[in-house]
Formats: sequence, C-alpha cells, structure tokens
Amino acid sequence: EKPLSALGAVSYNAYWRSVILEQLHAITDKAVSIKKLSERTGMCPLDIFQALKDLHFLKHYKDRSVI
Repeated sequence: EKPLSALGAVSYNAYWRSVILEQLHAITDKAVSIKKLSERTGMCPLDIFQALKDLHFLKHYKDRSVI
C-alpha cells in the first residue's frame, strides 16, 4: 500500500529490485519488456521502470528507454 514511509520504501525497493534481477536471470528470451516483467512478477509497470532505473539497467535509444 502506498504511500510508504522512508524505511518502508527502502525495504520495498530492495525487495522488488531482487525480484526483477531474479526474473531477468530466468528469462531466456532476448527481448525483455516491462510488460513481460509485470506479468511475471505482478508488479506495477511504473515500479518496474523505477527499479530498473535505480539499477542503472535502462538506456536511452532513439527517444526510448530500453532494458
């Protein structure tokens, strides 16, 4: 449930970053999307975007963010 306290946000973000890393390791497809990660984790796409950004996993290419 949001909004989170500062400590809650730290715990929440750390947990979901670990879930995303596990999923990225498990996915064998070359193409990975935020939609696919959302379907696999049940996580909100905006939270996935923020976690990928925090992990420095997003690159900008032709006016788009890519994983």
